Amino acid sequence: MAGIALQPGAGCTLTARNGAEFSGPVDPSTLVIGSLVILSVKGSAGHPRSRAIVVRDMLDEDDFRRLRVGLKWGGSQEPDGSKA
Repeated sequence: MAGIALQPGAGCTLTARNGAEFSGPVDPSTLVIGSLVILSVKGSAGHPRSRAIVVRDMLDEDDFRRLRVGLKWGGSQEPDGSKA
């Protein structure tokens, strides 16, 4: 994945390296622990679930913290959505 954007509420957009975007609600199977996030986004009808694995050193420290907090507490840290 080349990008992750959390929307207010429970939405998320994953952006692939080729520019393709996949949006949907964050799946409850998402794992958020100290230095690892396994982000799972539910697919719509006919589309499978999409996952992204993010480790601490892949992002700036503040971006990684915002991602973890946004996923753990169910919201973004910025009004227009947090981007990582």
